[in-house]
Formats: sequence, C-alpha cells, structure tokens
Amino acid sequence: VEHQSFDQMSSEVCHSKGGREYWISIKIIMASTSFISILGSCAIIYMILRGSKKLRLLHNRILVCMSIVDVLYSSALSFSTSPIPRGSRCTFGNIGNAQTCAAQGFFVTLGGSVPLYNAALSIHYMARICYQANEETIAKKFEVFMHATALIIPFGAGILGLAFNLFQS
Repeated sequence: VEHQSFDQMSSEVCHSKGGREYWISIKIIMASTSFISILGSCAIIYMILRGSKKLRLLHNRILVCMSIVDVLYSSALSFSTSPIPRGSRCTFGNIGNAQTCAAQGFFVTLGGSVPLYNAALSIHYMARICYQANEETIAKKFEVFMHATALIIPFGAGILGLAFNLFQS
C-alpha cells in the first residue's frame, strides 16, 4: 500500500474544491452580491434619515442599526478570499496577511447582529400587531435589550475570536 504525504493529500483536496475558474467565480459572486446588499442597506438608511419621522420610531432605529451592521458585514464579505494570508492553501487570490484575515473574521462575526436585529424587528411587530402594544411602551421595555442582544453577542464573539486567534486561515 502506497502512502501519500500530507501535502499530496491536501493538494488533492484543494483541487477537488475547484480550479482557478471556480475561485474567480466565487470572488465575483461574493463581490456582486455584497455590493447589492450594501446599496440596499444604504438606501434604507438614507430613506429613514430623510423621512419626516427619522429615528423617532423604534422600527426605524432597529432598521438603521441593522443596515449599518449589514454594510460592515457585506463589506467584509466583498473581499472574498483576498484578506487571507499569502501562501495559504486551497484559495485563490489571497493577498492579505494575518491582520487582514483577522479583521475580515471580526466583521463577518459582527454580521451575526443582522439576524438578531431581524428578530428584534419581528418581536416589535408581534408586540404591535398581536398584543396591540404602543410604540413607546415597546421602546421603554425592550429597546435597550434588543440593541444589547443584537450587538453584544456578536461583538463579544468577535473580540474573543481576535483574542484567541480564531480568525487565522
């Protein structure tokens, strides 16, 4: 039985993930969809801040915060594999270093705020529709908790990831 070295096995695994064209298409798709997401989030922020009610309504504050985090998250994703350190295996176009990789990892982790803000928005609408709660009551009782949950958990996970070097490729 012929034994393969680790490098030979790794090379086979890398090639099974696709060649140069595969990685180029992944980079194009990630950049394109991230750009669309950034445009959408910026449009939401602009429309809310331009509107007459601006940030007086809870759902507007939640949407603006969610959109800001989405811009950061989508920006990190738009770089695809570029921030990964040079010489890393199984990727194409990696021109970064350990710091760029860690920064991308932090902002991708921070993107966990987006679904948490989405949950906060759902709770807000459930309280308004199902329980006929008024805007001020929901804001007084739940807004701080909503923002704290949506920001502290992903931000804390990102800080821990940086502290324990979990974002290295």
